[in-house]
Amino acid sequence: ERDFTGTPYVLVYVILPVSRYYQFCELVDPDELINQLRMLKSINVDGVVVDCWWGIVEAHAPNQYNWNGYKKLFQIVQHLNLMLHVIMSFHEYGGNRGDDIHIPLPPWVIASLIGRQDGTVYYDYMRSFCVEFAEFLESGLISEIKIGLGPCGELRYPSYPAKHDWKYPGIGEFQFGEGGRRGNSSWGRVPENAGSYNSRPHETGFFCDKGDYKHSDYGVFFLEWYFEYLIDHARRVLKIANTAFIHTPLDAKLPCVHWSRDTDSLAAELIAGYHIKHSGYTRIGSMLRESHETALNIQCAELQTLDQYDNSSKEVAM
Repeated sequence: ERDFTGTPYVLVYVILPVSRYYQFCELVDPDELINQLRMLKSINVDGVVVDCWWGIVEAHAPNQYNWNGYKKLFQIVQHLNLMLHVIMSFHEYGGNRGDDIHIPLPPWVIASLIGRQDGTVYYDYMRSFCVEFAEFLESGLISEIKIGLGPCGELRYPSYPAKHDWKYPGIGEFQFGEGGRRGNSSWGRVPENAGSYNSRPHETGFFCDKGDYKHSDYGVFFLEWYFEYLIDHARRVLKIANTAFIHTPLDAKLPCVHWSRDTDSLAAELIAGYHIKHSGYTRIGSMLRESHETALNIQCAELQTLDQYDNSSKEVAM
């Protein structure tokens, strides 16, 4: 029953921990890193996964990129005959369980984006990477690029941040700017009865049985708008990535928001941006396929909801 003879070979990649291999664009203890990579190679691991953090590389000023540490790391990986998956990490790191360092967004971002669209920022960063590491892309050493699309690199809204005291299995909060109005001035607002970060669905007027999420015109409209805005964001960023990485396969991460699935509303998923009742994952999959066959990477699919009512026993990977 355990004979896998004749089955296709599956490539195995190991994620390198953030704080173990670089700080401030320089490698930390290269000798120890080489020993660890040699150990991975000895057990037939095929490659490693590396985050390229925007908050490190372009930390000081717009269009001033420092790839020094990454170049040394990639050369070591190449020398050991391993392969690379590289993540374009545009999000902040730190504040969740297990995070041992903090990597903020570049401090100049807020002021700069007033006159510089986010698409330009992403494109410039990715094109700089392509120029700096052209030889590794052309040789196939970098076999895949993962595109960060939101918190923790996942295509979702930051609806359950630990730094805002969210605790599992709270439903989270809508992240909202300005919605369309469809002729009704009250529709340009976030639902007022959707609870807070640590609410449960039955405690809210929006997500309870017969709640506004599907029993009011505004609730239905808002969720559709909220979901489509997330889809449009992914489509824009992936279009930019396809322009930058012409010949390298792309990958996009989706979260596994697995709690509150025993309720009709699926509130935690709706707040994270997934309009499940309208085939949300299917529509996301279609969008990824349209984006030059971008691969789908689902995170933490093994997590269960058996203990979602026992806060003390659950740890959630985010």
